[in-house]
Amino acid sequence: MKNSKLKGFSIKPYAGRPYLLALFLVIETCIVLFFLQDFGRHADQYREQLLRAFDASYRGATTSFDYATQVIFDDEVNRPEILKLIAVAVDDDKKRDACRNELHRLMLPSCEKQKNIGISEFHFHLKDGTSFLRMRAPEQFGDNLNRRTAVYQVNKEQKPVKGYEVGYFSEGYRFVYPLFYNGRHVGSVEFGITSEGIINSLKKIYPAHYLFMIDRTIVDDMTYADWKTTNYRESGLSAYFVVGRKAAEDTTVASLNQMLGNKVRDRIAHMERFVEKGSLDGKNYLITFIPVQDVKGDAAAYFVQYINDDYLVHQSRNIILDITLFTLLLAGIYYTIDNVQARRRFLEQKNNELQLLTKTLHESEDRFKTLTESTSDWIWEVNENAIYTYASPKIKDLLGYDPKEVVGKTPFDLMPEEEVRRIKGIFSDIVKARRPIIRLENINVHKDGRLVMLETSGVPTFDAQGDFRGYRGIDRDITERTRMEKALFESERLYRTLFEQSVDAIFLLEAEGPESGRIIAANERALSMHGYCLEEMLQLNIRDLDVPEDAAKVEERLQRIKKEGLQFEVTHRRKDGSEFLVEVKACGVILGSRHYIMAIDADITERKKAEVALRESEEIFRSFMEYSPIYVFFKDEHIRSIRLSRNYEIMLERPIEELLGKTMDDLFPSDLAKSIIADDKRLMKEGTTISVEEEFNGRVYSTIKFPITIDGKPRYLAGYTIDITDRRKDERKIIKALQEKETLLREIHHRVKNNMQVVTSLLRLQAQKIQDKEQKKPFEESEQRIRAMALVHEKLYQKEDLSGINFSEYIHNIIRELQTAYSIDGARVSTKINVADVVLEIDSAIPCGLIINELITNCFKYAFPQGRSGEVTVNFIKDRSTYILTIRDNGIGLPAGFDYRQTPTLGMQIVNVLAKQLLGTFEISSDRGTEALITFSEKEPLGGKEENSDS
Repeated sequence: MKNSKLKGFSIKPYAGRPYLLALFLVIETCIVLFFLQDFGRHADQYREQLLRAFDASYRGATTSFDYATQVIFDDEVNRPEILKLIAVAVDDDKKRDACRNELHRLMLPSCEKQKNIGISEFHFHLKDGTSFLRMRAPEQFGDNLNRRTAVYQVNKEQKPVKGYEVGYFSEGYRFVYPLFYNGRHVGSVEFGITSEGIINSLKKIYPAHYLFMIDRTIVDDMTYADWKTTNYRESGLSAYFVVGRKAAEDTTVASLNQMLGNKVRDRIAHMERFVEKGSLDGKNYLITFIPVQDVKGDAAAYFVQYINDDYLVHQSRNIILDITLFTLLLAGIYYTIDNVQARRRFLEQKNNELQLLTKTLHESEDRFKTLTESTSDWIWEVNENAIYTYASPKIKDLLGYDPKEVVGKTPFDLMPEEEVRRIKGIFSDIVKARRPIIRLENINVHKDGRLVMLETSGVPTFDAQGDFRGYRGIDRDITERTRMEKALFESERLYRTLFEQSVDAIFLLEAEGPESGRIIAANERALSMHGYCLEEMLQLNIRDLDVPEDAAKVEERLQRIKKEGLQFEVTHRRKDGSEFLVEVKACGVILGSRHYIMAIDADITERKKAEVALRESEEIFRSFMEYSPIYVFFKDEHIRSIRLSRNYEIMLERPIEELLGKTMDDLFPSDLAKSIIADDKRLMKEGTTISVEEEFNGRVYSTIKFPITIDGKPRYLAGYTIDITDRRKDERKIIKALQEKETLLREIHHRVKNNMQVVTSLLRLQAQKIQDKEQKKPFEESEQRIRAMALVHEKLYQKEDLSGINFSEYIHNIIRELQTAYSIDGARVSTKINVADVVLEIDSAIPCGLIINELITNCFKYAFPQGRSGEVTVNFIKDRSTYILTIRDNGIGLPAGFDYRQTPTLGMQIVNVLAKQLLGTFEISSDRGTEALITFSEKEPLGGKEENSDS
């Protein structure tokens, strides 16, 4: 080899081999660094692809459920009879249970269908956020759900809310829609898919292990404690996240989480999206983490995918293998120089073969071009990324684009947005399986904006190594064919629907021959109306349904129907023998070459009854308008009278016929007419009832007017007028008499209070002459009791309203007087008063005031002996119709064995007697002081039956 020569090369012994070796080592080092850098970049790209694919799968799964819930909402929930049940439940509490049961019955079939597609939650709420019906747990209702953001937002903003949310009993993706009845917001409906349901959906697309981790703080805040304990477990990855009970039972996921905990804990805490590697039992896994946002846009959970994937491991091994091979290559260069010439000759031979192949390929391309340009279909090729690499000129005729405009685009760039979402899923499944595309119908947008329906067929293409390279196929314009097929289907479906769902019975009858009148077809309404099944009905002649007198006229009617059609009334007989009246509309029809009769029968039994009832109602109304003692009127939207009661002839002194159709200016004086017209226009605009008083011809009239609404719009107004002249005179007399009595009653209370002050003064003078303190004490106590009663009368005559007194002021006043009477030091014995704004009538105020006087007196006299300090508390509240009076001290308490019912002391006897007079109860307890509790009910109104005790 040393002396050999190759063309273009000069081979000599190489003296600078150490330098060449050093150069080779530098080159190898650079290549190794390049391979490692390229592997790192490729690994990052692969992780990002995994994140995007997993995120797209998750969003695709939730989007498919979104479409499903939207269809269910539009077709099965947003119906008048469903919305009416929710509206009635909102307006009438008493009907809620009945509405809930009926709603559950109506929605049960839909609920079962939802289970089959993975929708786990189907929940109705009222507009105030109250749970109305859980279809999965109908016995659980009435709880307020406004803490849940989705429910609160949908009822506040009255528009759909969608997204992930943790609820009281479950978590998952929520689709919540507002409900409106007659334009009024009445509540909302919720569809829910648990995270487990989303996982099951993803497993059908891409089998793997999945885990849904939820923020622990959200679960603690939203979920009931017993439900949380039963259904959630620690995630194993972070203490800040929990998982469902079933998810915690996946041993593969649990083992991988235990190994990954320390590596990913910080990234999870910052809610990052990332991919981490793991291995278990000799298998390599790629674990993908994506954060999930809730309906508020906050990160609330993590969705984790565990894929058994050796790709990166294999890539790292391939990198090592490539580096090893490159090293061997550099080492082998020393031994390849002598083969350069041989390789050159080999390359020249291959070049000749390539030129021949190129020539053959050009000839083949020319034939293919001629074929594609002459065919009526569009021929195309796409690469493995679904990007067009070739488009035949036929696309100009189909979609209006030049081939150059299409190359570089994808098929989805030529489709509407809705079609893209539909076709992408189908195309993705086909590409994954490398299956042929067989007559796939899809909608495309022509360059001029119109829609074109294409039928696509194609086959996958592979390179020499068997690697997938894309698809090659054809598209055919089937727009016109699809339109005709759709029109034909819609026409047939329309007529079938009209026939089967008609509210009237429809018959098709033989028109000629010995079997004329035989029933050859009947819809469902005809069967239910007559009580026959279809097999029985098709054995009958129309004469079998008529009563005998009508059956005799059938032949004559058939002849007339064939000529001109006919409408008539007959009596039919049901299978059970009962008879009913029907209205028949019949005409002749020709199907093929044969004549038939088509008859539409309407049951008019109820209509006939309604006509009779209408005549009776009209007669009742006429009689009412003729003899009504009050003035009744009806007006149209132009404020013209259309119906008036007969007594208007007396008021307006004109015949009733002259009053109808007149405006208010024609009937009343100018000022009164203007006032009436203004009120009527306001009523018609606002749609509310109004009440007015008017004077006419020296008389006073009270009128109530209200709108009559048709199709949601006020069309007429009506009302009635009563002559209240005499009543107004009587009212003025009554008011004057009441004012006189009130003045007299106020004077009586003043005199009673003054008389009691005289009595207390006499008692005080008598007491001053008594030296013995024990003999003097009853006079002082009696004086204080009379002062307590006098204070009630004083409060009454000082008030504008004599019906009762404000007891809060009274209690403060009487306690101040008792503190002064018994020289109570406020710093030593404090009083704490908690009294609501309670108003008592005099019958209750005097005994209640005496009770407070006796009990507070006992507290000041006996609870704090020998300078002892303490506190006296007075509470007086009203709970509905019951008054509750509590007086407590923290003094020395009651003596052992003290029985307040049998005590000889006058004070306790007075309290017991007065409690009975109030029809109440009196109890005393002694625990760290003394507490007295008096309860009594509100007095019955005047005329009610009251019991009273002797005092």
